[in-house]
Amino acid sequence: MTSKDFFRFLLMSLIVIGQIECTECKSHPNTEKVIKDELPFDFSDLDPKKAKTKKLANGIEVLVFENHFAPMVYFSVCVMSGGMDDPAGKSGLAHYLEHLMFKGTDKYPKEKLLRTLLENSAVINAYTAPDRTVFWEYGPKEHLELFADIESNRFKESAVPSEEARNERKVVTEEARICERQAQNVLSCYLSNALYLGAPFQHPLVGWLPEVTRLTLDDAMLFKSRHYCTQNTKIIVIGDVKFEQVVNVVEKYFGGIPESAAPSKTYDESNAQYYSSKTFLRVEKYSNQFGTPAISLVWRPDICYRKNLRKAIALELFLNALAGDDISHLYQELVERRKIAVDIGASVEMDMRHPYMVEIRASPTANTKIAFLEKQSLEAIRKKCRDGLTAEEFSLARNRIIISIMYAMQSYMSAGQYFEAMAENNSYSKVTEVVKSLSREFVNQVAKEYLLYPPVAVVVTWPDSQFSSICSGKGARK
Repeated sequence: MTSKDFFRFLLMSLIVIGQIECTECKSHPNTEKVIKDELPFDFSDLDPKKAKTKKLANGIEVLVFENHFAPMVYFSVCVMSGGMDDPAGKSGLAHYLEHLMFKGTDKYPKEKLLRTLLENSAVINAYTAPDRTVFWEYGPKEHLELFADIESNRFKESAVPSEEARNERKVVTEEARICERQAQNVLSCYLSNALYLGAPFQHPLVGWLPEVTRLTLDDAMLFKSRHYCTQNTKIIVIGDVKFEQVVNVVEKYFGGIPESAAPSKTYDESNAQYYSSKTFLRVEKYSNQFGTPAISLVWRPDICYRKNLRKAIALELFLNALAGDDISHLYQELVERRKIAVDIGASVEMDMRHPYMVEIRASPTANTKIAFLEKQSLEAIRKKCRDGLTAEEFSLARNRIIISIMYAMQSYMSAGQYFEAMAENNSYSKVTEVVKSLSREFVNQVAKEYLLYPPVAVVVTWPDSQFSSICSGKGARK
């Protein structure tokens, strides 16, 4: 399976739960309430900053977040390499290896592995993201050692017969074929290729079909030897456990693995060539997979979480207030008041090492032309960037984000996904101070910096029985 990510709002809103005080705006006295007073409960126990970590002698880092709500535990091995690290010409390799890792080991052959987990009321799965590959189990807390034993065996060995590797390649090949038939996936890949020329994250996680069909078992094992290293691996445990207990278990099963150095990454966000193109794209897509016409406005800010966490969170907060839900500014303006759109939304495509792709989309009413909605949407966005968020909008957006994170952190599995997404450089521990430092003025300043200029792409999607694409209007972006 792949992830773009699971619980995307965790990446859309990396805001900490807890007692965070809003700084009052001097020009609007008494309009920004203290968030602690606006939330009815004390959620400080769910603050991600309370996670504890320990690095083993071989370089594996253990992260534990105690949550004693239910007698369950989530155990994951997070390898900090993913689709972005696929070698040139071998797209989909990280995803292919993820599949092969389920073929069993000497101690836990495939059939025994699945039967053992089923008998113990546990589940197992994995996912590949652009910047990581994660293998996880979830079940009753008394099976913590079982999960550690399974994963340590899988990490140290994966005996895959050649015939099974060829069969599994057929599976991932079919996934790539399905991806190429889905209009939204094709559109996303098209934009990534056009806007980030040569970047390793421009291909789909499942890979390009012609390249996936040529992947071999040797390719996968070489990738594993280079990336599945102790210094490139984090073990994340969430649930009704104690920190010392988890450390002892992980040390028992993973401590004996010889130390191996982390690989050099194939992409670094400081390489500006991937987002320096000034090409403007206007794209039209026709497909019966689109239920209604829609217009998408795409920006490409040159920031990602690792490069500038503070700006990243500030921009996401602004987007939440601008087009995050039914009480957002654009929804109220274009849907409720002017009645020229039936829906408004915003999304952000990025990972820890992945620069932003911001999309604001709108669907017209039956009597509204796409061209008119495009013009009015751009004007409304620019006006809001110039005017900035009001004190009330700023406070509401931050509260909505905090509440969404609060609910996510209550779930062991979604909390695990949060820490996996933020595992690189332990960014989860920095979020609290970043959020406390945000002011309404700074959020508005960031929005002006990145959203006030024209979008780099305008995408129009139409429902149609015939799938085709038209790309026109190339030229220098003004």
